Amino acid sequence: MAFTTLSLGLTLTIPTNGTRNWGTTLRNTTWTKISSHDHSGSGNGVQITNAGIANGTINLTTKVTGILPIANGGTNSATQNFVDLTTAQTIAGSKTFVDDFILSFTDDAATGAVNALTTTGRTGIRFTGAVTSLNGITNAADAKLVAVYNDSGSAINIANLSGSASAADQILTGTAGTVVLGSGQLALFLYNLADTKWLVVAGGGGSTVAQSNITGTTATVSSSGVQKFRYTGVSAQTFTAITLTAITENAIVEFLGTSDQNALTIPSNIAGMLMNGSVTLYAGYTIQFRYDSALTQLVELSRTA
Repeated sequence: MAFTTLSLGLTLTIPTNGTRNWGTTLRNTTWTKISSHDHSGSGNGVQITNAGIANGTINLTTKVTGILPIANGGTNSATQNFVDLTTAQTIAGSKTFVDDFILSFTDDAATGAVNALTTTGRTGIRFTGAVTSLNGITNAADAKLVAVYNDSGSAINIANLSGSASAADQILTGTAGTVVLGSGQLALFLYNLADTKWLVVAGGGGSTVAQSNITGTTATVSSSGVQKFRYTGVSAQTFTAITLTAITENAIVEFLGTSDQNALTIPSNIAGMLMNGSVTLYAGYTIQFRYDSALTQLVELSRTA
């Protein structure tokens, strides 16, 4: 009996000529039988083809079982491994990186106040435009980490609980005031789902603290961070007015007395200041306020008087 050797990629067509009783037997190169079929009867012919396993056409879902080794393009695992580079995955188990772990940075040319910094697909963000303040960050997820680098050439104010940002996008600086991110500095933000706020976990140059002496009965607040006024007048006086400019949500304002003889009294009816009664600031006495943008007033936080 003569045998025909079939090679991968070939198609064997057995024509029909009336009613026939015959069979086909496939053997490998060592002539070992690998399959045998009975094709008795009539018909339009039988076609045996390897199209189902040709390059690029094999169905890996239905035709392949078992674990495919890494050397053959598989994952060497019965569960999905960390190999998908384009779609979202939840990765369980501790992962040890023996080589460098590199985050990519994306340049952002935003300017002015940034109230909703987009972080979708961006773990590292490099500000290159003239950004003046960062008030909110979007696309939050619990424990999500975002790095922001200031390459703008000037300082950026990171606002604490800014009213210009949506509640879930707001930032907690940890200082109750604005944190300054100097040019060439980097800040790390971590989202805390329990507070629905971004936390500043590293970086920045600290709170903006503006200190000035006042000798009269008025003061002007012009800081979005922490502003302290030391009363150094040469006589006891009563405070009469405060002016609020360039102030943002949760900015802190503090008044400090420096003399028992020349004390400053702040009455409770000053426009723009919501107080728990009048106060007289003797030496070492303080009163502290937080700015509420909804009320457009300084709201008393504490006093040592």
